[in-house]
Amino acid sequence: MYEYSASKNALHFVNTQHINDKHDPTNPDKIKDNVVEGLHVGATLVTLDRFHIPFKKEPLEACYCLNYTIKGEPVGPVSYDAFLRDAQYIGREKLTIEYGLGEKVVDHYQKSFYHYWFDVEAGVPVRTLNRQDDDFIMSVYYNWTKSAADEAFELPEACGAWWQKPWNKCQALNHTANAEAAVKSDFAGFMQKKSVV
Repeated sequence: MYEYSASKNALHFVNTQHINDKHDPTNPDKIKDNVVEGLHVGATLVTLDRFHIPFKKEPLEACYCLNYTIKGEPVGPVSYDAFLRDAQYIGREKLTIEYGLGEKVVDHYQKSFYHYWFDVEAGVPVRTLNRQDDDFIMSVYYNWTKSAADEAFELPEACGAWWQKPWNKCQALNHTANAEAAVKSDFAGFMQKKSVV
């Protein structure tokens, strides 16, 4: 699931990576599912990890917020040419998309170790493949919508934990989010008073 807000310059994502066993990569019973959730706000990438603790019903959540730059240039969540700038166009292909999404005509691009396939008809990404730890991670994207609830872009509670590290940018994001919320609240209160007068 991917939710994007242009006005907030933010992207919320939750996806499941299917990771093959290194010693038995063709055995479907040994595929590990890894759920990855994050929030990309401006040039800050927020990752939420969940750790299962024995005898606890709910997992422990840990939040990491890092400045995301490539060669010193801040990288935002989406720009109109995010995949095309410096990417190599491989070609137009007819591809059967995994998980029952059927056959689609796609444009295939490669940027560094990432491969991207865009649905020509819908104009959205449908598949990516990238290298990680001497293996490949494939992601499939579907159910694109053009709207998202504001709650999707709120920082998870774990990002405000007192034990966050000084190098972690979560506290700065929390202060910005709190300041924006206060301004909105003050403005709403001002407008309400103004309409009463």
